[in-house]
Amino acid sequence: MKRLLTLLIVLAAVALTQSPIRLAEAAPPGCFCGNYYYTPQLWAQGASCAEADSNLKAQAISYVYCENGRCGLEFVLTAGCHWDTYNGAWQEDGYYRWRCWECE
Repeated sequence: MKRLLTLLIVLAAVALTQSPIRLAEAAPPGCFCGNYYYTPQLWAQGASCAEADSNLKAQAISYVYCENGRCGLEFVLTAGCHWDTYNGAWQEDGYYRWRCWECE
């Protein structure tokens, strides 16, 4: 019972840290915030939920690029941390959504 309570506390803590990351900054001169871009839907695994989350975000951020800088970035979690019995590891699924400064 104590292990179950500990697991539930850890899962609740992970869920609370999954809020979207939003970056906002002043527009460079002659620029506006453009359309949204999306990374592919990705998944990653780890020995813990925190490791799976870190691995997923590191994998996804490699797709994010803006020539003139970003005006927004949001991590979208599509499947929270869950146990993959086939591979015997914790897994998370998600992607990044971002916008770039478009300059004239």
